[in-house]
Amino acid sequence: MSGPTPEDRAREAAEKLMAEGKPVTARTIAQLAGVRTSVATHAAREWKSSMVTQPEAPSMPDNVAIRFDAIWLEAYRAAHAVFESERTALRETLGQALVERDDLLNELAETEAARSQERQDAAVAAAAAERRLASETRLAERAKADAIKAEGQLAGLREAIKLLKGESEPNISNGSSTQ
Repeated sequence: MSGPTPEDRAREAAEKLMAEGKPVTARTIAQLAGVRTSVATHAAREWKSSMVTQPEAPSMPDNVAIRFDAIWLEAYRAAHAVFESERTALRETLGQALVERDDLLNELAETEAARSQERQDAAVAAAAAERRLASETRLAERAKADAIKAEGQLAGLREAIKLLKGESEPNISNGSSTQ
C-alpha cells in the first residue's frame, strides 16, 4: 500500500475545509490536498452533490439547548477547577523560585562586595608593605653607610692610637715622662 490516492486526499480536503467553515472550491481543495486541478474539480463537484442529498438537521430544541448549556457550564467549571489548582501550585513554585533567586542574587552581591573589599584591603596592605620595605631599605642603606663611616673613623682612631702609642713608648722606655 502506497497511501491514499489523489482522489482520497481531495475528498478528505473537502471534508476538512467544510469542518473548518472554509469555502470548498476546486482551488482550495487543490491547495490543501496537493492534487491536480482536475482531481480537485471532480472532488468539489462530488462534495457539493452529496451536500444537496443530505437532509439538513433541524435546529436544536430549546430544552436540549438549555441542558446542553448547563452541561457545558459544568464541564467548564470542572476543567477550570482542575487547572486552577495547577495554576495555584505553579504560582507557589514560581514564588519560591523567585525568592530563591533573590536570595542567591543578594548572596552574590554580598560575596562580590566582600571580594571587592578584600581586593582593596590587599592593595592597601601591599602598598603599605612596599612603603615599609622602601623605608627599611633606606634605613639599612644608611646603617650600612654609617657602619662604613664608623669603620673608617675607627680605623682612623686606631691609627691615631698607634701613632700616639708609638710616640709615648720611647718616653716610657727611657723612664722620662712628657709633661
